[in-house]
Amino acid sequence: MRVPGGAVLLVIPIIAVLLFGASLAWDQLDKFDPIVTGTIR
Repeated sequence: MRVPGGAVLLVIPIIAVLLFGASLAWDQLDKFDPIVTGTIR
């Protein structure tokens, strides 16, 4: 099953942005809400 190069080029930055946003959000949670993140871990 061949995937067109354009689709791969489109998907990679989307995944990168999602991961970047998730890590940023986690950092914000860590700073603002240590109690909640403490119970999750």
